[in-house]
Amino acid sequence: EWNRVEGLYGYKISSKKTGKSIFLPAAGMIAVDGPHNSTLFCNYWTSSLFDQNEQYYAYSFVYTADGKEGTEYISNTYRYLGMTIRAVCDKPVTE
Repeated sequence: EWNRVEGLYGYKISSKKTGKSIFLPAAGMIAVDGPHNSTLFCNYWTSSLFDQNEQYYAYSFVYTADGKEGTEYISNTYRYLGMTIRAVCDKPVTE
C-alpha cells in the first residue's frame, strides 16, 4: 500500500503469512538526463538478470503511485539506469 513515513512517500509491503512489512521509499531513478519520478515511483533492482539479454537488462520492481492506489509490476530494465537497492535478509544479522 502507498504510505507516508516520516515525511517520505513510499510503498509498504506486508507478508500475508507473518504480517511483517518493509517500507520502500519512493526514490524514482537516475537516467542519463537526470532524476525521474522521485516522489511517485518506487524503482528497485531485483537480484535477477533478464534471461534473454542479460548483458543489457535486469529485472526491477516498480510501484507507480496515483493517489492512494497504484500499480506494481516487474519490468526488464536497462542496467545503466540508477535505481535503488534494498537489502533484505530473512535472519537477523549478528555481530
